[in-house]
Amino acid sequence: MAAGPVLEVDGLRKRYGGLVALADASLTVLPGEIHGLVGQNGAGKSTLIKVLAGAVQPDAGSIAIAGASVGSLDERLSQELGLRFVHQDPSLVPRITVTENLFLGKRLPSRAGLVSWRTAHASAIRIVRGFADVDVTRRADRLSMSEQSMVAIARAADSTARCVILDEPTAALADREVQVVLNAARRLSEQGIAVVFVSHRLSEVLEVAHRVTVMRDGRTVGVHDTASLDRDRLVTLILGEEGPTPPKIAASIGSSRSAALSPVLEVHAMTGGPLRDVSLAVRPGEIVGVAGLAGSGRSSLLLQLFGAYKYRSGQVLVEGSSLPAGSPSASVRQGIVLVPEDRRRLGLLMRRSVRENITLMDLPDHRVFRRLGIPSRRKEKVATERQISALRIKADGCDQVVSQLSGGNQQKVLLGRLLLHGGLRVLLLDEPTKGVDVGARAEIYEIVSRIAERGAAVIVVSSDLEELATLCSRAVVMVEGKLTADVEGPLSGRELLLLSFPVQACNAS
Repeated sequence: MAAGPVLEVDGLRKRYGGLVALADASLTVLPGEIHGLVGQNGAGKSTLIKVLAGAVQPDAGSIAIAGASVGSLDERLSQELGLRFVHQDPSLVPRITVTENLFLGKRLPSRAGLVSWRTAHASAIRIVRGFADVDVTRRADRLSMSEQSMVAIARAADSTARCVILDEPTAALADREVQVVLNAARRLSEQGIAVVFVSHRLSEVLEVAHRVTVMRDGRTVGVHDTASLDRDRLVTLILGEEGPTPPKIAASIGSSRSAALSPVLEVHAMTGGPLRDVSLAVRPGEIVGVAGLAGSGRSSLLLQLFGAYKYRSGQVLVEGSSLPAGSPSASVRQGIVLVPEDRRRLGLLMRRSVRENITLMDLPDHRVFRRLGIPSRRKEKVATERQISALRIKADGCDQVVSQLSGGNQQKVLLGRLLLHGGLRVLLLDEPTKGVDVGARAEIYEIVSRIAERGAAVIVVSSDLEELATLCSRAVVMVEGKLTADVEGPLSGRELLLLSFPVQACNAS
């Protein structure tokens, strides 16, 4: 094992027009070390990773790998020097087998000019051994998310790998799958391979990393041994001493204020897909959480309320009016809006500007004349700049393309669209802070609170039960497609977790 650092980055700078992505970024990673990389969305982590991958060229700074200075990296050179990257999306080709995915970019073993699949499968089994217990002849899209992540990590950990960068590897995983990824990181470390572990889940970083580099506003602001940190201290380092702390929203948006009001949304005996006989009422100003384990039906509830799927039986009422099943357009007309878990694919127009995304639901209000279909760029710009200022969206103007923003700022653009829209009655939020840092998370909580204060009913699905305890005045619990509990605040993440297990599992333990 080499004594010197595997990776040294010093003074990296990168600017996109008027937006400074990296101002003075540094990173030093030792052989066999698991090194955490943390910071708010927009802190520069993603740009730093793109530079290391050779996808972005820095304006200034130096990079050294195994003590050898490299003037600039491209994707081929990054690979040749032993840098490997595993992203939140494992980037496997879905319709080919595990073996074929493991050999992408490599020559398959052959005999007499023909592919020797027997030899290829045997090699694939050796590659994934210790990482994943999977059938290497299965197609990648037949694997669970955690299995796909393990295959991607096993593929990265080849004999020439010096440093594996795990970029939000657990963001899409259920709690029980997270430990599989953390154990894989430890296995890489034991093999002498350095690991850079990038995550907004600070408890995971503290559990698995030896040291942590903290970034803020494009700069490296500190490197710390994890033994000297706890979560509160790490949050303070990420935000700065004056950074925002998540408010206890439930204290101000309590159910007592809305208890006397008629429900905005009523669900009666809804059955369809994984849902079985679900009944629920949500009143104006309520923020109601939906807790449950992965596969419990919690996201299906939101999708069926929005009309993405047609339920078999039951009834949904919005302010007393029946809502037809399986019609998203009818849901939108009734004021029901869904913020999906996959905001990049289902929520935003990633190649369009902040202005085009924020004004999307209210195009008639931003025309030169309302009866003519001619957009007024001036009206759109004024409305967008108002939302950018009010929501503290970090963007290089209203015409910046949304794909260039950090995850937290993308989510704020999506919520800014809803705040601009006047007809919102029911807001459905699926994993609203997934991949979002602690600072942007507090700001998103404030935005959701503002929407509730306007009189909308809000339903939140989140894998982070402490988030539900912080954000919601009330929570319902789903177990195997049924609502099994309705809990008034103050809420406890531990209580919600215990209620989320099937009765049989609780008895067994």
